[in-house]
Amino acid sequence: MDIRQLRYFIAAAEYVNFTAAAKHIYISQQALSQQISELESDLGVILFNRKRNSISLTAAGEALLHEAKAIVSQTEEAIKLTRQIASGISGKLKVGYLGFAERYFLPKLLYQFRQKYPSIQLSCKQLSHGAIDDTLEHAEIDIGFIQVWETTKLTNICWHKLYADELCLIVPANHPWAGRTDITRAELSKEDFIFHPQNAPRAYTNLKRVCSNRGFSPSVDPVSDIMTVLMMVEAGFGISLLPRHIPLGYASPTLNILTVVGDDISVDVAVAWNRNNDNPSISLFLKVMESFLASTHSLNPIVFQKLLFDTQRTGTVVPSSKDISSVPSS
Repeated sequence: MDIRQLRYFIAAAEYVNFTAAAKHIYISQQALSQQISELESDLGVILFNRKRNSISLTAAGEALLHEAKAIVSQTEEAIKLTRQIASGISGKLKVGYLGFAERYFLPKLLYQFRQKYPSIQLSCKQLSHGAIDDTLEHAEIDIGFIQVWETTKLTNICWHKLYADELCLIVPANHPWAGRTDITRAELSKEDFIFHPQNAPRAYTNLKRVCSNRGFSPSVDPVSDIMTVLMMVEAGFGISLLPRHIPLGYASPTLNILTVVGDDISVDVAVAWNRNNDNPSISLFLKVMESFLASTHSLNPIVFQKLLFDTQRTGTVVPSSKDISSVPSS
């Protein structure tokens, strides 16, 4: 017994006539009669009472009809689901995000994706920098939003830049640097930098690189996560060097943002995926994102909304060693 025979049986039962049923399913009456006979032989029962000009279901045929419809329906659903998953129209998509970088655009993007592909099950998880790298590498998430520096190298990971940001110094509001524009390397080297190296190893490497470019090695007080970094800076335990969108998203009036100058302070916010991940929903998400980007003026939070507090009140310039002539030596 196979699905084709069950379909033929259902057609014959519904039309109560082999000729009409055969015409409906585009086969000859002889072929249909042969398939029904083979089905009866396989099952060892008589399914139809055959008369000269009509047929009718036997009790066994009535019992089979109900089950046959269920089997065919379930088979068709399984085929449909399999094809949808293969094409990416149905299935699952796991998204990892950092938090501050995506809050300005991700909700709207996810909404558009769900409107276009309602059968794809979306799950989102906030992760640390290091966790996003690891879960992308092991295909535990399908899409990740990451920060990319010029030294970024991730095995098997592809990414597409969403917007450019830059590093800035974060200091508490009562810090003596507030309002200054002549901070020296010597002063920087005496500060404690609050950072989360274990959860953001690439960002930590970049912090050390930027400081090295300015002639000193930072004294780092390690903490567990980015929120603790911001809270500790706010409480006066030290300063930090972070992408500008992070303090903007934190939006505290007791933090000051100080501009850093140099050709080594750029950081890109990017969407990333593993090139070996064969989840077809990834390409669908990227296509929706491409359309989203085309219709959006900018994803940069500075453009996306008015600044939550006045960053013009401070303007500290901390050049790299390439701009050494403009910086006092002590």
